[in-house]
Amino acid sequence: MRPATLRRTVGLRAVAVPPEQIIAADAKMNTRLREALGPDRYLDYQMATTDTGQQLRNLVARYDLPRETLVQAFQLQAEADQLLKATAGSRQPENPSDQSQLYTRLTELQQQTEQILGPRIWQAWTDGRNRRVELGP
Repeated sequence: MRPATLRRTVGLRAVAVPPEQIIAADAKMNTRLREALGPDRYLDYQMATTDTGQQLRNLVARYDLPRETLVQAFQLQAEADQLLKATAGSRQPENPSDQSQLYTRLTELQQQTEQILGPRIWQAWTDGRNRRVELGP
């Protein structure tokens, strides 16, 4: 590297950004992506960029299920994942009824996903989702 280039890169520092600003930027980016790609391709993008989407695509391919099943299962599971992510940072809910509502909604989402996939494929989904693979020798 040339010394002039090195001096310019050394001066860079990370700038702290408030979480609200990050959330707003993500929402804006997703809105623009949705507009540019259209609803079907945007859904494909979401499934390709999330672990849940990739796992569901593999499951649907393995059991030769229709795309509509994939879409419905992904939307339900994405909502469940969002609920869990939103509550992951909080240790104790402020209101016990909020925790009860969360648990009820998660249970509903699981039941709906099981109905869409069927009991045998639902079992394969939950088994595969909970399995941890060791890659070490």
